[in-house]
Amino acid sequence: YLLILCLPAVIGGTLLADRIIPFLYTATYAPSIPILAILVWALPALFLLEVIVRAAYVLHEERRAARIDLWNAGFTVVLTLVLVKAYGIGGGAVACVIGRTLRLAQYGILLGLRRLFGRNPWTLVSLGLANLILAVAVTVMSQWPLAAVIAGGAVVYILALVLLRALSLGEVTSLVRAALHSRIT
Repeated sequence: YLLILCLPAVIGGTLLADRIIPFLYTATYAPSIPILAILVWALPALFLLEVIVRAAYVLHEERRAARIDLWNAGFTVVLTLVLVKAYGIGGGAVACVIGRTLRLAQYGILLGLRRLFGRNPWTLVSLGLANLILAVAVTVMSQWPLAAVIAGGAVVYILALVLLRALSLGEVTSLVRAALHSRIT
C-alpha cells in the first residue's frame, strides 16, 4: 500500500513540477522546479524504509542494520559533497535520491525481497504498469487545469490498479473510507 500511495506522487511531482511550484508559491521559485522533480524520487525509499528498518529491528538484525546505516550515511555525505561541488543544489538532490535508494536496496538484501514483497511478483509488475498508465494520462492531460489533471490522474490510476488487479474494489473502498475518515477527524 505504501508504494500504491507514494508512486503517484512521484509521477505527478515529476511531470507536474513546473505547474506545482508556481501554484503553491510564485514564479520567483521557478528555479526549484527541477529540484522538486528530482527529490520526489526519494519518496518510495523513504516510505518503505519507515517500515523496513523497523522490521529489521524486530527480526533482531540491529547490528547489520547499524552497519548499513553507518555505511550509507558516510557514502551519502561524500556523494553529496562531490555532486554539490560539481552540479550545485541539483547534485545534492540527486545524492539524496541515490543515498535513500541505495539504503533501501541494502535493507532489501538484508531482509530478502521475498519477505518484503511476497511470493507474487505480479503485484509489483501491475503496480508499475498502473503508474506507467498514470504517467501517460498525466502527459495527455497536461494542458488541463492543474486540479483537473490531479483528479483525472487519480481516477485513471485507481481504474488501472483495479483492472490490473493490483487492488480489489474492496481495497479501494477501504482506502477511500480511511482517507475520508482521516480528513474528517
